[in-house]
Amino acid sequence: MTRFHCVLQHHDFSAIMSGRIPALTLSGVSVRPQPGDELEITIANPDRSTDTVMTDILTARTNTDRSAFIVAVRPRRAISEPEPLTPVGKIMQAYHEKQTRKLN
Repeated sequence: MTRFHCVLQHHDFSAIMSGRIPALTLSGVSVRPQPGDELEITIANPDRSTDTVMTDILTARTNTDRSAFIVAVRPRRAISEPEPLTPVGKIMQAYHEKQTRKLN
């Protein structure tokens, strides 16, 4: 697994992440990004502070002139953040909450 790094300005990061599938261009890399690789994005804010976001690379394609890679990314969730619920998980959660209310 390889870790890539990039720096984006805050407004560029917001524009990229607002897309349905966030994608950005990595240039100047010597190794082809693979699904599962990490991309560490440093966000430069207007007040000169920085934030860091870890993302996973979902897929990578070569650019038209083959000098860069277009990568689709998925931001990682915080460890404390629960897994997103599937439709069945939501039904089971409602059932368990209902059972808990019955017992109390």
